[in-house]
Amino acid sequence: MRPKAFAFALAAALCAPNAAPGASGPRSVKVVRVGVIADVTGPAGAYGSSQKYALDLANDDVRAGRIDAGGVALTFDVRDSASVASQAAGLARTFVKEGVPLLMGPTLSGEARSADAIAAQANVTVLAPSGLAPNLTALGPCVFRSAITEEQIVPQTVDRAVAMWHFKTAAIVYARDDRFSQRDFALFKWALDRQHVALVDVESYRTGDTTFKSQVANIAAKRPDVLVLASRLQDGAAFAVQARRAGLASRLIGGSGLYSPKLIDLAGDAADGLVVGAPYFRENGYEGNPEFVDRYTHRFGLMPDAFAAQAYATAEIVALAVRGGATTSRDFCNAFKNAGSMLTVMGPVNFLPSREIHARAAILHVAGGAFTFLR
Repeated sequence: MRPKAFAFALAAALCAPNAAPGASGPRSVKVVRVGVIADVTGPAGAYGSSQKYALDLANDDVRAGRIDAGGVALTFDVRDSASVASQAAGLARTFVKEGVPLLMGPTLSGEARSADAIAAQANVTVLAPSGLAPNLTALGPCVFRSAITEEQIVPQTVDRAVAMWHFKTAAIVYARDDRFSQRDFALFKWALDRQHVALVDVESYRTGDTTFKSQVANIAAKRPDVLVLASRLQDGAAFAVQARRAGLASRLIGGSGLYSPKLIDLAGDAADGLVVGAPYFRENGYEGNPEFVDRYTHRFGLMPDAFAAQAYATAEIVALAVRGGATTSRDFCNAFKNAGSMLTVMGPVNFLPSREIHARAAILHVAGGAFTFLR
């Protein structure tokens, strides 16, 4: 089986069997059960069910030895919070009472604010495979996040685009009543300034707007080298179509909100040349990822999305800690804090001092009606 890390700085030895020295009979196997809270049903069910599928697959792969847990019986116990914050909090209390050494989840940041705080107050280490709200790891000294956030994706996207196109001016459009869009606007503005790109125009709209004639005209008058779509999927696609119809020739950049095959369906040729950043791309080429995609697709009849990939990568990280000797909450906290670079289906990752994951964003380029991997 392939190694899952370049380095994992743990002083602990591999897990030893529980049987006493010299004892006869079969050696007992250590068991580590990780509590997982996911929105398998409810409004966020599409996200949480992807996580559950990935962790069901991870359970199979641990048993089969494809994920090396050092002979420990590692299991991920997924329970459904049904997209209800109070239910997520209740599950966190239940897992704490049951004595799990590690909590993963919940799926959404709003649920994590309360559920992860409950675990942290009980000194249970948390590893969040999703939820992108700022400062989530500030809930406690042993709260970690294994999901790559827009704070990393956007700067990497801008850096890659500048390296490709060497542009000097940009305009940004965003939805002024949408938090995700507002956040992407602020991140793109910062990243452009860091690259000494002049921001020549900023335009905004309201979610649900379908006509952007005045915004497109204002941008066209400034003739920016690049237009940044700090937008969600449908808004970004509509704006790109109207901009191209108006003759705007600026190159296009977007954040993870635009990464979906549906964007190409909606925007058609207007999406050609668009560069976006995303947390994960199924064809990233990293060792182990093609096999993960094949097994996931074969078992569930679906292609894995970013929620699935980040959940599976989190399981790989947990297995590394277990293989290094982690069985208690304190062990997991120390293992993650001291982890070096780890190879996962999302590529090499490591934890920052802020307990956020540090990972390479998937930088993608739309060409010929499809997303292609740039990095």
